[in-house]
Amino acid sequence: MNYTLELSLARTYPCRTRAHLCKLRLRAVSYADKSKSKERRIEEKMALYSVSVKTVGRSSGRSSTAAAAYRNAQRIVNERTGEIHDYRRRKGVDYVQAFAPEGVVPIASAVLWNQAEAAEVRKNANVAREVLVALPHELDQMQRRDLAKTIAQSLADRYGTAGTLAIHLPDREGDNRNHHAHILMTTRRLNADGQLGEKTRELDDLKQRGPLEVEWIREMIEVRTNHALERAGIDSRVDRRSLKAQHLAALAAGDEVRAVQLNRPATVHEGPRVTQIRRESVRAGRAPLGALDRVSANDAIRQLVTDKTELGLVTAKILNFEKARQAQRLTDSFWRAPPLPEGYREQRTVSHLDKEALLARLSWETQSDKGVLYRLSGEDAFIDRGLRLEMASGASQSDEKVVAALLTAVDYHRGHIELTGSEAFKSKTIALIARHQIEVTMRDPAQQALLDKARIDAAHEAADLEHERIVAAEMARQRVAIQGYQSERAYKEPKSEPESLDQLIAKGMAEARARVDLHKQIEAGKQQARQTARQWKAAQEGERRAEHERLQIEAAKHWREQEAAAELRRRQDEPQSPEPKPGRRGPTPGR
Repeated sequence: MNYTLELSLARTYPCRTRAHLCKLRLRAVSYADKSKSKERRIEEKMALYSVSVKTVGRSSGRSSTAAAAYRNAQRIVNERTGEIHDYRRRKGVDYVQAFAPEGVVPIASAVLWNQAEAAEVRKNANVAREVLVALPHELDQMQRRDLAKTIAQSLADRYGTAGTLAIHLPDREGDNRNHHAHILMTTRRLNADGQLGEKTRELDDLKQRGPLEVEWIREMIEVRTNHALERAGIDSRVDRRSLKAQHLAALAAGDEVRAVQLNRPATVHEGPRVTQIRRESVRAGRAPLGALDRVSANDAIRQLVTDKTELGLVTAKILNFEKARQAQRLTDSFWRAPPLPEGYREQRTVSHLDKEALLARLSWETQSDKGVLYRLSGEDAFIDRGLRLEMASGASQSDEKVVAALLTAVDYHRGHIELTGSEAFKSKTIALIARHQIEVTMRDPAQQALLDKARIDAAHEAADLEHERIVAAEMARQRVAIQGYQSERAYKEPKSEPESLDQLIAKGMAEARARVDLHKQIEAGKQQARQTARQWKAAQEGERRAEHERLQIEAAKHWREQEAAAELRRRQDEPQSPEPKPGRRGPTPGR
């Protein structure tokens, strides 16, 4: 939109148009300056991590030959359909290599993907599987190539598949850190004779094995990438965990800056179409047209990241200042809070921050007996047998390992479980479920009854702990007040003899107990009032029910009386038949 057109529109619609044009101009400037945001961004110690596992299927009109030709910038002829896919003029492909399992000779791209197309006969078959990996921009070209080749070889050795690796450079108009690798694998294993054999069923199982294998891929790529960064002498690291898990870990580590920065929603993958619209809007000097919610959301999140980072730095400075001032205040003043009484008990649960941290400490590996062994901090915890979770040898003695197994059952088995084993183990597990408020239900009614009772006991125990906490806090407050009162009285009346500290503490505790007893009496009165209200309501309901029954009885009686009167009137109104005259007989039958 040029300057003349802006003026003409502003003359026609002076208010609304001027505001709208200013808004569009500001948004266009922000999109045009997006490439310069790296200079203004606060430096982070976390490298970019992005991994996705997708399939190439015929149901969406795709083929493995077309996918390989596009990613590798090659010319491949699909022998099954006769289509020619020629992308040799495509720019931005840095490196291409074929890979195969260890001990098997790699096959050329055109030959391999035509074999993959010929091996599948169904019209909706999956003909390839792609792993898209973001490569750290902190590494140089050769280091990125070595990392991508290591990842591709690890995938080939684990699943016995072959494929092609293509490393793409960042787009000229996009983010200059977007180095990524396309690892295109076959859906069948490659035999030693160079032929495709059985399918990789473990990746096709979307309910049990599939998610575990995808998580193994993500963990493997995280480990390989961090090793490459460490070998290159770079401090940045990648993390596959969610932003929520990273935020909780930063809080546990005391890193306020990192915790504030991670307390944000994740960006949404835009895809090629949205990226194209964004670039066209930058070229045209305007905001993107259409309902592009992802563009607006991602821009808002990116701005939020910058704001959160700056806020984290300011928050850290404020916290450090407050800590120093509090330490100085406690040093200079006699007004110190006493320690909690010895009888005060504190119980910590894994209801909030420990659950995510506990699950984050889990790792697993597939065993030869078709089970998945889970480890907690490197120690054997439990084994997933598919339909049941089995505790490892000696792991049932650890409460953390039992809780980790229960949380896994909630995530993967919908929380409907049945406990087996010794009675001691069952009782201990039920107590842990109730104490840590784990949302599970028991298939066995007897175990469910025990769990309900344990949850009631846990609620009572929590109430007792809260009561003790209130008493302890009141005692601490009274003790501080007594110390201040004694100090002030000694300053004003140095010759007077104040009461002993034990007597004053006893008075304070007596007052605290009196307050607690009064609170209990008030609660008891409320309970009695509620019970009286329920009784009165029940009595009113009984009276209404009795009145309703009486009215029904009277209505039935009245209806019967009406029926009897109507029957009597009907009989009275009926004409009576004439009586036969005496001496006359009727005709004799048969005559």
